[in-house]
Amino acid sequence: MELSIIGLLAVAYAADLVTATVPMLVLVQNGVSSGLLTPIISVLIILGSISTAVNMISGIVTRCVNAVERMRSEKERQNGHLVRNAIATLIFTFLAFAIAQFGLLAVVKQGYAYLGYAAFITLFIPFIIHVIVTKGKEI
Repeated sequence: MELSIIGLLAVAYAADLVTATVPMLVLVQNGVSSGLLTPIISVLIILGSISTAVNMISGIVTRCVNAVERMRSEKERQNGHLVRNAIATLIFTFLAFAIAQFGLLAVVKQGYAYLGYAAFITLFIPFIIHVIVTKGKEI
């Protein structure tokens, strides 16, 4: 809660934070020792992005390859496992770079609208049907 309050105070005294793409960078640039801290926070943001991207691509590749390999025999799994990992890694890395070309914020902005519709269709409507069918006894 205290961090939220401090964050709100920062926005109150630095109006540029509201419209900034990277608010932490603006906050550091306007703070104490900005000449020293700006390159440090920039490097930390880049390292955080790289480490997050590596873990996310690794996780999705593992899940997708395991899902594909469930349909194969044990021998087939072992024979093509590295090739399937390499192909999936290339596909998801290319997909990440393609999304980056459009800009993540633009993709997220459009994607959230469609996620709302998808959630309405896949979550809300089935929930209402379930409530009607069970007459609210199994909520």
